[in-house]
Amino acid sequence: MPYSIRAIPVAELPVPGWECFFGKHDTSFHTLVFYVWVVRGNGKTIVIDAGPPADDEDMRMLVDACRQVDPHSLMRRLRSLEEAYSIASIRRRLPADHSADHVPLRWSCPGNVPSG
Repeated sequence: MPYSIRAIPVAELPVPGWECFFGKHDTSFHTLVFYVWVVRGNGKTIVIDAGPPADDEDMRMLVDACRQVDPHSLMRRLRSLEEAYSIASIRRRLPADHSADHVPLRWSCPGNVPSG
């Protein structure tokens, strides 16, 4: 059964090279792009959400944590999860709706990891 995979960019984050490349003192900035992946096949649509948190407060904490690395490391949304769903021509899954399985990947960074 053939499957298709589509990557929809939803956020970007410029980071210094020393944060990306092990053992290299690279002070130039490189832009990391974060995606929502849409996998279709075998009668299913699966959304793998590897983008930033949907909640505004969680996003603010993530932006603040990234800027602690460097003030220029400012994560920004390119589009919302709802816009990614629209681009992929799928409906958001409701409890009784099987239009797509949504698999969110969770962020953890200093300042937004619960203690205890």
